[in-house]
Amino acid sequence: MKFLKSVIEKDRDFVELLKDIEKCRLPLAATGLSLIHKSVVISAIKELTNKKITVIAKDEAEALDFISDLTSLGLLAVHFPLRDYCIADISGHSKEYEHTRTDTLSKLLDGDFDVCVVSLDSALTFTSSPEKMRNARFTLSLADSISIDTLTEKLLNSGYTRSEFCEGKGQFSVRGGIFDIYPVNEQSPVRIEFWGDEIDSIAYFEADTQRRTENAEKILITPASELLYNPYSLAEKLEEYLKNQKSLTDKQKQRLGIDINALKNGISINSDRYLSFIYENGETVFDYLENTLLFISESGNITDRLKSMEAIKAEEISSYLEDGYLSKRTSRLWLTAGEFYEKCKTAVILENFPRNSYELKIKDLLNFNFKRSTAWSGDINILIEDISYEASQKGSVVVLAGEERAARVLTAELNERGFNAFFTHNISNVAEGITVTLGGLSSGFEIPS
Repeated sequence: MKFLKSVIEKDRDFVELLKDIEKCRLPLAATGLSLIHKSVVISAIKELTNKKITVIAKDEAEALDFISDLTSLGLLAVHFPLRDYCIADISGHSKEYEHTRTDTLSKLLDGDFDVCVVSLDSALTFTSSPEKMRNARFTLSLADSISIDTLTEKLLNSGYTRSEFCEGKGQFSVRGGIFDIYPVNEQSPVRIEFWGDEIDSIAYFEADTQRRTENAEKILITPASELLYNPYSLAEKLEEYLKNQKSLTDKQKQRLGIDINALKNGISINSDRYLSFIYENGETVFDYLENTLLFISESGNITDRLKSMEAIKAEEISSYLEDGYLSKRTSRLWLTAGEFYEKCKTAVILENFPRNSYELKIKDLLNFNFKRSTAWSGDINILIEDISYEASQKGSVVVLAGEERAARVLTAELNERGFNAFFTHNISNVAEGITVTLGGLSSGFEIPS
């Protein structure tokens, strides 16, 4: 929907916002913007500046709404979802979100995105450094020379699990010279056939039927885990910590001893307990997004969430300390509020309503006069009531329809009712009258001329 750029770039407040961004008069706050307005503004900024963008959403629900609208507006939007830490002993937990996170981190490394959307909670979590993530990725190509044992070791070091059958993401299996992998960055598993130590063929296949679907010349393997570490090296670090740390409780010493023994014997542990040893420099997704333009949605909600998280996390950590799962050294699991705001010093804050004060020292405050449109939900009478004034004033109206058949039927009915309506697949510039095209957004909106 690039036609929106030609409309919004004439808005006085948007012009001022663009000038502030280009002259680095940041941070700043822009108010009067609902979710759809924020998405339209971000889309236009991306189009006009050609900068990659990061959006910090107040929660996961808002992050997914941003992804939906930004994608509909024609941007390549990627989501870095929240991963819940696993500290206590549990029988098992899903790695689906962790797989999505490593896939997203790989895209960020390659610059394969226009906008990255991150909820506050996810932005505060630690993750593998860009260097570690880059080194853990590798490509397999036809005619490559690599032994099955070497490939097995590389996959295990990248967080993959060896299974009898390759049925889910992050798994691999070996049967003679046939090597099946389900990369976390692919929608289908891949079968690699070897001739000795040489890759003879690469093909995607269906996990349930085992039927091949298409051949490939090469595949990229993205890590299946954010926790990239050598278990023996971690065991040595923990042994040194256990030996020299005098303030550990008996429960903490016991837990450390159990986990050290497991690491030495190749048994997996809940390594989230030792993030401070694995992520020694406290890297977050911000380290992948240093050269992007940062937007924050609803700073008041962000501040409230930071305060509530501080209380909730303090209670959780206290319990883990008492039970021996964490110690003073290992209890740092998130960025603090101060560290978060330090990373947001040049942010553009997008608000629905203005606030009396801001946590950041803003250099400009803009008030947009955009409006939301009523959802007509297929009722043409509601639609007509909503667009009649604009049509009578020779304004421009764009109506989005999900399917071409519905769009053409709607166009015909609007014309029968006396409106000047036409259907098109592509809009380069918004014409006077009513344009019906394909698409969908979370809400309608009005930009005053």
